[in-house]
Amino acid sequence: MENKKDKKLIKIIISIIIILILLLILVIAKLRNMSVQEYKELDRIKSYTTITDFKTVEEVAKYLECDYIKKEDSKVENYDLDFYIKIKLLPYTDNNSNENFYNKLISYSAKVLGFDNFRIIDKKNNIIIEVVCDKEKENIKSISINGESNYFERRDSEIQKNNYQKVKETNLTIQSDILTKLINNNWRIKESDIGTKETTFNSYEIYFDEGIQIRKIDNKVFNIVFTDKYKQNVVNNITTDTSKEEIIKLLGEPTFKDEQTEVIGYKGKDIYIFINVEKEISVYRVLQESKEDKEFSELLDKYIEDKNTEDFMNKVKQIWNDYDESQVNGSIKQLRYSLKGLEVTNNSVNIYSNFLPVIYKGKDINQFKTEVITGNGVAFYNNDLIFKNETDRNKSLNSRKYVLENFANSKYDNDKNSNSIESSEFLEYKSYSDESTFSVKFISKTGRYPNSELKQYVNNSLWINDYIYIYSITNNGIYAYDTRTRNYATLVTGNEEFKDLKYENNKLFYNDKQISFK
Repeated sequence: MENKKDKKLIKIIISIIIILILLLILVIAKLRNMSVQEYKELDRIKSYTTITDFKTVEEVAKYLECDYIKKEDSKVENYDLDFYIKIKLLPYTDNNSNENFYNKLISYSAKVLGFDNFRIIDKKNNIIIEVVCDKEKENIKSISINGESNYFERRDSEIQKNNYQKVKETNLTIQSDILTKLINNNWRIKESDIGTKETTFNSYEIYFDEGIQIRKIDNKVFNIVFTDKYKQNVVNNITTDTSKEEIIKLLGEPTFKDEQTEVIGYKGKDIYIFINVEKEISVYRVLQESKEDKEFSELLDKYIEDKNTEDFMNKVKQIWNDYDESQVNGSIKQLRYSLKGLEVTNNSVNIYSNFLPVIYKGKDINQFKTEVITGNGVAFYNNDLIFKNETDRNKSLNSRKYVLENFANSKYDNDKNSNSIESSEFLEYKSYSDESTFSVKFISKTGRYPNSELKQYVNNSLWINDYIYIYSITNNGIYAYDTRTRNYATLVTGNEEFKDLKYENNKLFYNDKQISFK
């Protein structure tokens, strides 16, 4: 009897096991099917190429490999929706910012939501992102992370401040007579001490045959550039022909190095020197300050209190005239003192590693970092503003080189209609203001001539050969500019617009009039 009961029990157990196995197979099959569907869905989302491809925040989250959890109507005033997401990356990974990742998550989400206000909540990592948008203008007005509107800026600055290091000095023996004169004369120099100034281009005085370019600010030399025409030793038996490899052998590993522009540089006791791929040696002075600037100290304290960058910018310019950039373009404002390591932008005072803290209440760098706290509208950058200025200068050189290599192949043809010709010797580059040309730059295509520029509100213009440039100024006149000699000639004067310029058979036509001109 017991044997029969045992057999019956075994049958029941086996049946249950079979049923469980079948159920497990069904579950696995369903999960596998779901997994296949999810993979297909993810592949579809990953194939998106523009922001307009996204239709939901869930798609945005999956595209960025975040775990999307749910969506709810927000219970917080001024916000429409809350999205619960486990974000793939924390804001920082080993002190490296993931700001670009967060900007994508936020901007893509704002776009698919039609710029409604929303929040992204990551409960596991205690992150709440609040986004306020302007629905009419279709843009983002403000972003805060865990209640901070300048979350990344403040932490970046704190990291930079904590990593602040004084730039090492390289032993530079100055051999250039011009540099020696500059240092001995507090960076002031006469034109006659250099040679013949041919022209001015991009704020630099060009001494073409001497191979020297100088930019002055507040009557002092801000930057001197030795070109490949300068053949004397500059420092440590280094000339413009010395290779980078040989320079590194002489001076050691560069203190400054930029991969994009291939600029290397060193800081000495009195000067910075930078070397680029164009066989130029660029030199800046090291600013020497040993006492507090009380006016600046008061201005910075006031700024930290009221955060009024425009007022701070205007008042700093009144006490310091040696700024190398001052730009006001609509809502964009910038003031730069590269030698001082100070920069002022729309909403921040930026302190660079070459800033001399002694000018602020006589502080040393550690006292300064402790007293001036990041987040009070002040940001720290652990790089040298002089080096930044030099890389910016070289980016401009590289852009000019690119244009010359790709767009400077036209040649003047005597049989061609003069209204469509271009010079084979000079590349013409215009800067515009409203509907008029604010300035015209002439860049020598072969390097045979100095570059030059016209700072005039040019209305109409044309080339009549490889060198002569005709231009008109409304209510002023028509002029001829020789790009080789930088000489001007007045052709016509008067209160007219001077339009429809045309040159044929030694005659210049304008406003249904004509004059003879060779």
